[in-house]
Amino acid sequence: MVTHVNPQFALFGFNTDDIAHCLSSLKQGIFIANLLAFQARGELRSFKHFLSFLRYEIALAVNHYLMSGLKTSQIDRWFTGSAPQFDPGDLGLPQHNTDTNKVLEEALEQAYTALQDPSQTSWQPKVSTADVSHLDKNLWVLVHDLAVRCQRVFAHVSKATARSAIVSGAGGATPFQVEASDRVSSGACQFVRERVVRRNDPGNHLQHLAIYLASEMRPLFCLTRTPYAKCAAGVPLHIDVTVMECFIAGHEPGDVTDVHLCNAEFFDDEILVIVYKVRGTDGPMFAATVQYSTLEYQTQSEGYVNGPSRKDMIANVLERLNEGHLSLKGIPIKRRRQLSACRDGSVSLAVNGKVGRRVVCVLDGDGTTMDILDMEGDEDMEAEDESEMGA
Repeated sequence: MVTHVNPQFALFGFNTDDIAHCLSSLKQGIFIANLLAFQARGELRSFKHFLSFLRYEIALAVNHYLMSGLKTSQIDRWFTGSAPQFDPGDLGLPQHNTDTNKVLEEALEQAYTALQDPSQTSWQPKVSTADVSHLDKNLWVLVHDLAVRCQRVFAHVSKATARSAIVSGAGGATPFQVEASDRVSSGACQFVRERVVRRNDPGNHLQHLAIYLASEMRPLFCLTRTPYAKCAAGVPLHIDVTVMECFIAGHEPGDVTDVHLCNAEFFDDEILVIVYKVRGTDGPMFAATVQYSTLEYQTQSEGYVNGPSRKDMIANVLERLNEGHLSLKGIPIKRRRQLSACRDGSVSLAVNGKVGRRVVCVLDGDGTTMDILDMEGDEDMEAEDESEMGA
């Protein structure tokens, strides 16, 4: 099986040796689990005989049987000892072609033969079995090793979610390019939030991203809007971007307040909720709303639109910003409210924008204090022009 799908595994960065070991361990696990089920049925029969034995034996004999006969069990061998090292094929079991398609064809052919000739499914009382009593059958160790190896495989390839690749339907591929991604440091992206908005035309939708960046000591809040069409095979039509510096403008020209974004989350198809505090202070914290649906976005060039990964898109935004192709503005707060429970540190944010249950929950980093804001006409949410952002 590994040989058959080796090109696909190598393309996406899978370690084929680890995968071969995982498949072998899985094969051993299925075989050993079947042996365990067979042994357990035998133990059940013995226990039923023991129950019958209790009716006729005196107390001393029963106590002796409990202390000696039930002290150990053959089932213990499935949970003690070394990890299995055998290959089920070495025990005389039928070997299958490593080609997945051939295995399926053989299975279908056997099933069809059995349907045509009912004698193929008749009970066969005399079936020779291989002696497996000497084998190591520690299923616990085997499953643990399988879990560790699977974790190792996916921990490595999961990084591919931040890379891009071009894969054709015929199996050919163009390796992903990492040059743009290398320009983004590992700590540049503080958090990313996503929301998909369904549009009137069936199959068409908008993907919104909210990205908080720490670039060259200048924190930026980036919102993107990507329309997709059902006929575009997963490729975006274009990418719209708006980049904001982390400050809030006051009423007077030049009156700005630098803020630190603690968290953000899309509330519904129009409103984004952010939690912030004045930069350089220990609080208080504020929950505020931004109407992201009405912001002015700038469309990225058509030549860039090829289904990029998020990391590539961030690198492109930073490059275009440094070249002066993107303009900066402050964060346009619509309404805000000072939090009473959460004042400093990290916070977690949970929202529900459904009509009738519109609520925002802010939980402090210790998980012990929570602010709950009712967004259904909450009178405590101050309008931006009624309060001083730097208060």
